[in-house]
Amino acid sequence: MAFQSAYCGFNVTVWLRSQGSVERAKPKFERLRTIYLNTFEAMKQTRRHTAADSPPPLT
Repeated sequence: MAFQSAYCGFNVTVWLRSQGSVERAKPKFERLRTIYLNTFEAMKQTRRHTAADSPPPLT
């Protein structure tokens, strides 16, 4: 939820119980970051491809 809220423009703070929790969470957050960035890039590519293949709008 934190990543989606941040993406929507909200300031987000994730509170964890201990320093150990912080260290265990770091790889998970990095994995989510990678997933989000890859998804956004794929969406951009799809949009470009779709726009190039679409017929011109009716006037």
